[in-house]
Amino acid sequence: MALDVEIAPSVNNLEPVLKKIREKIGKPRNYGLTAEARQEKDRLEKEAEESRHRREAEIREKLAREDAIALRQERAKWAAVYADVLREEEEKEAERAGPMRDYLMKNVMPALMSAMVQANQVRPADPVDFIAEYLFKHSEDLVETTRRPKQ
Repeated sequence: MALDVEIAPSVNNLEPVLKKIREKIGKPRNYGLTAEARQEKDRLEKEAEESRHRREAEIREKLAREDAIALRQERAKWAAVYADVLREEEEKEAERAGPMRDYLMKNVMPALMSAMVQANQVRPADPVDFIAEYLFKHSEDLVETTRRPKQ
């Protein structure tokens, strides 16, 4: 591609040269953005990113609220289950303790009450030892008293 146009230092002759160049290679093309277009594009990208960040933050807050609600509901369920389990255990314990309580009230408490009354009257320095000694000394009498039918 040879150009047969003479380039002269005169500014007036530049127009025909440019015309010949345009004919050979075509109109001038702009391959990049202008400074204004670049600023506008950057501004739009920044706005889009800020908008995306706001949406993400809103979604995170919404999920956090939903998780907190779900956690409170789950804790309430577990508290109800725990209360039911405690109530059932207390009922079973009371049911199991019934025969033992009856036995103790019938066979042990009369002898123990007698020993405690004596300890209260005597007021020894070691009341536990006194009650133990009293029960040992009077065990035969106490056993007969508890076994004898009440009149």
